[in-house]
Amino acid sequence: MRRTMRKLPKSIWIDFQRSVSGLNDKSSPREVLEIVLNWLRNNEKMFSDGPFAAYGFGRFIAMDEHKLPVQHSSMIPSDIPHFRDIILRYNEYDLEPIARFLSDTIEEIVVLQVARPCQNCGFNSMKVYTSSSTGLLAFECSVCGYAEYSNGVKIQSDRLEFADTLTLEAAGLLSTSNA
Repeated sequence: MRRTMRKLPKSIWIDFQRSVSGLNDKSSPREVLEIVLNWLRNNEKMFSDGPFAAYGFGRFIAMDEHKLPVQHSSMIPSDIPHFRDIILRYNEYDLEPIARFLSDTIEEIVVLQVARPCQNCGFNSMKVYTSSSTGLLAFECSVCGYAEYSNGVKIQSDRLEFADTLTLEAAGLLSTSNA
């Protein structure tokens, strides 16, 4: 029987908190991402189980962040101190909240959000991914989670991957001059 992790090793958590405490109001989303990914990659074995596996940390560890639209992140400067303060409040036993918060933060940094009305709830903000099965762009509502392909067809079941900068530029969703 496989044992699940009940806490992070204290020294590893404190090391991460120390790295995060160095972030300030002038830090960028890229700096946040680098700190998080370095920590995950340096401690990869810890994130293959429990809530970290459930939140897909394997895909974060494996992603090539240099190909993703980090410079178009929806994270704003005032989010950086909030990120830092939340991480510093957690302790090594807070596995589920840490996994959820880091997952949400990484996605906020690497997933482009565009003004596009949701066919389900009408909210005008959708996250852009790529379909792993069709290669089409896929849009997911930031509020209700409704997802559709770029041709407007509702996604029934598909694995969505992070859309890279070149794909987003080719689709006209990013200007090459903004990159």
